[in-house]
Amino acid sequence: MKAKTKTRIEITPPDFKILPVRVEGTAPLMLHKFSEKMRKQIEEKQTAKNAIGAKRAPKDYAAEFNAARYRFRNGATHDGIPAGAFRAAMIAACRRVDGLPMTQAKGAFFIIADGRDETDGTPLVKIDGRPQHDTRPVRLESGVADLRNRPRYDTWACNLKIQFDADMLSAQDVANLLSRAGATIGVGELRPQGPNSYGGDFGTWRVMSQKKVPS
Repeated sequence: MKAKTKTRIEITPPDFKILPVRVEGTAPLMLHKFSEKMRKQIEEKQTAKNAIGAKRAPKDYAAEFNAARYRFRNGATHDGIPAGAFRAAMIAACRRVDGLPMTQAKGAFFIIADGRDETDGTPLVKIDGRPQHDTRPVRLESGVADLRNRPRYDTWACNLKIQFDADMLSAQDVANLLSRAGATIGVGELRPQGPNSYGGDFGTWRVMSQKKVPS
């Protein structure tokens, strides 16, 4: 009986590199963080015995606006945007790229966060821009009209640090994919490829500069 020959599998070490890129908004950015107050209200409805007949408190527009902002820990004065939003946009842009399925793209690149949100720990990227108080009507799933108070950044930019697998992609590939995502996908509320809608025209960007990839 012929003995089986063993095939040795060679695994090479990962070749991860970091690409620093600055993106600048080509349209206003609007965000809407799920506030702690809303979390507590949902929890009370699900656990309190007398929650059914409780009266709704009057809306505090300023409090709702501030609760919708992503803020860094340790008293930082600037706002942030979830780092995963840019990665999700890049993965979604792979639908229009031949040779890079979305399933592979999920492990090909990541956004390095600048810090975490002060309440829920979401990894954030710093926003260069000042928030404006935006109040506008929305239509809920029930069909009822309501007013939403959210932060809007009319002029904004972000310095991204993208960690990517150099065995799969080049630095130029990553920059080009980020550029495609900025033009066609977007981030935040009312973005072109937003869920449950025909899409809006907020949250788009262009790639302004990319620095040399560290060895």
